[in-house]
Amino acid sequence: MTTINDLEDFKALEPFFRIIQQGLAGLADGERFFDLLAEDVVFECASQGRAVATGAPYANRYISVLTIADRKVTRWRDYLDPVAVFNALGWPSP
Repeated sequence: MTTINDLEDFKALEPFFRIIQQGLAGLADGERFFDLLAEDVVFECASQGRAVATGAPYANRYISVLTIADRKVTRWRDYLDPVAVFNALGWPSP
């Protein structure tokens, strides 16, 4: 695992980190976001960009499902909104 030495690099993410810390209060141990994670945590995500086929931009929303073991986050899986993908790529023909 890579050690995070300079938390200033992540200052812009503080609002996100705070939401996660509040949501995991009492479920996972750690004073800061990175302390909540197991050493071998697995993240599975997607994000925003442009559809290659159409060039249309897309921004996706997610629901995150976390697995906690021994009071640490061991897996973080994000599920995306397929409507945003179809809007960018075009809807399938019936």
